Amino acid sequence: MEGESTWACKTMCAREGQGMENLSLLVNSEDTPSLLTSEWEDAVIDYSERHLTYGTDRLPALSGFARRFQDRSQWEYMAGLWLSGFPACLAWYRRSSGVGPSLNNSVPSWSWASVSHGVFWPPENSYQPILKSCQLADIRCRPSTENRFGEVEKGSYTELTGMVIDAEMECDNHGCGSVTCRGFRSCPLIPDCLLISETTKINNVSEGEDPKSILDAERKAGIEGGQQARIHRAKPQDQTRIEDPQFRMSRIKGPVICLLLYTKECNSQQIVPRILILGAKSAQHGENDVYERLGFAGPTLSLNKNSHGWEDWESLNWDWNEWEGWFEGAEERTLRIE
Repeated sequence: MEGESTWACKTMCAREGQGMENLSLLVNSEDTPSLLTSEWEDAVIDYSERHLTYGTDRLPALSGFARRFQDRSQWEYMAGLWLSGFPACLAWYRRSSGVGPSLNNSVPSWSWASVSHGVFWPPENSYQPILKSCQLADIRCRPSTENRFGEVEKGSYTELTGMVIDAEMECDNHGCGSVTCRGFRSCPLIPDCLLISETTKINNVSEGEDPKSILDAERKAGIEGGQQARIHRAKPQDQTRIEDPQFRMSRIKGPVICLLLYTKECNSQQIVPRILILGAKSAQHGENDVYERLGFAGPTLSLNKNSHGWEDWESLNWDWNEWEGWFEGAEERTLRIE
């Protein structure tokens, strides 16, 4: 159309006024899995920053683009991710500084489309092979409509088999946190969204008080009565509680499961772990426990450590490298994640 701007590169073309779903992919004879993965991640990084009126549109609004991408790649699509990229496709993490509840849609917690924030993937060399990896034992993720790139059925899950340890996480309501394995230093943790807990021992921070001194005292004293909180994702229906000023000035902590997603050599030739932080979906434990993803942990993640939220976490070791000690002797388990 006259007077309308057009953009083109070797992977896609677009015209002014078109949405993401109308982007046209250009077939390239030089396509490689690594290049395709990078292009998809770049598209999701850009798209995930956009605000949608309805959380249920998170996947449908991207479906046209995903359909064209599959025509090009021939990969299997699952709730915003491509199975050919397993396990690295699960290594997304929240990059935006703000944090809000998990979206009220049917997208499983292992997909970036379950949160409303901008996401990112670890800055690592995609050409370096993965060294250790969990295994995909099972996955059930069916579309809930005729659009196979749109919404998915409630209860969609993946089952991962890998090295698992028990740990304790702690986080605030700015989207910052840490995870600790007994006897080792804490590792930086990025919660996927705003987290809340049941039977929580809340560390209320009054104006003028030093949050670190309060937390140190509580670590020494332990949680009252030996009870620990079950941490889980906040939902939009928790808004009244979330808006409570006391809640906004608090930290929570509780038991979690750490699953070693994979390890990989970075550009610095350092071997780094990528760790999923999981919490039980139900307070009732049994043989068939179901978990939800709460966050992502590991060193060398791209985030603004100087932002307001991280100023009270100065004791964290950003070059944390104790993962081998954490997972030494760890049991191998199969976990269902919804």
